[in-house]
Amino acid sequence: MRLDTQATQLLPTRRTRLRPVSAPCTDYAFTSLEEARAKGDELWNYGLYTLQPSTSSASSSSASCSSSSSSDDSSVSSLTRADQHTSRIYLADLQARYSAALHTYLATHPPLTPRERQAGMLLKLHDAVATLSLSTASLSPSEEVWSACTPDFAAILSLSKSILEMEDGLVSDESGISGGRGGRVGMDTGVLGPLYLVALRCRDPVVRSEAVRLLSREGRREGLWDSNLLSRVAAKVVGIEAGGSGEAEADGVKGGRLKGRRVEDVDLIFDPEEGCKAGVRFLMECGGIVQGQEGVGVS
Repeated sequence: MRLDTQATQLLPTRRTRLRPVSAPCTDYAFTSLEEARAKGDELWNYGLYTLQPSTSSASSSSASCSSSSSSDDSSVSSLTRADQHTSRIYLADLQARYSAALHTYLATHPPLTPRERQAGMLLKLHDAVATLSLSTASLSPSEEVWSACTPDFAAILSLSKSILEMEDGLVSDESGISGGRGGRVGMDTGVLGPLYLVALRCRDPVVRSEAVRLLSREGRREGLWDSNLLSRVAAKVVGIEAGGSGEAEADGVKGGRLKGRRVEDVDLIFDPEEGCKAGVRFLMECGGIVQGQEGVGVS
């Protein structure tokens, strides 16, 4: 499940492959960190599947998630664009319920070992990312609305830094991340996705630059997330928005600088014939496209 959701987050045009078999529960209560993590993964996957645009084959059978009568054995299908706002409100409510249960569990079951403390911080980090991703700011057509979310981005950055610092004090079998000449490698989602979100969306230059710095500080891979790729893409986004170079292509016409414009999304294109390289297109808020000059190497 985690690799599928990672791929869907990394590639905007990709549809998640794992179809939820039921709607998530609405009454969260955890008995262990493992249960909290499993429920969080389930809710995140449900949200990604629900919010993805409907295909022609699925649009006729799309179901609204806003109904409070949704039961655990009800079928789930992706929603049409007309349902996006309603479904986000519903998902934000589910996430708030999960968040409250998570904080209650962590407060009443203090972690006893460094590994448990790290696991608890990761759950808080991913909860913060999910909560922000479902906020009203995500519905706005303007990237400038993220300016009001600087405290949220700063909190995500702070948690990520604390996790990395704690990880440095743990041996590989305790942290779940193995180290070596090629950097740190693990299969689970950790800090790379959250730091990438901060680097792309945060409007505060200090918080944003620190996120880019942490992404590029060492070779690191978490499942499909690769720090070398993400740090280069993030640095390019910052450069474009700061008025850096980039050829714009809007309405099929190339040319012009995109100074002061915001990057709305990043489209990564992997070509198997080019080996471990990804082509990058930066989709601008104004409707233009900045093409990456060269493939970005993936370590």
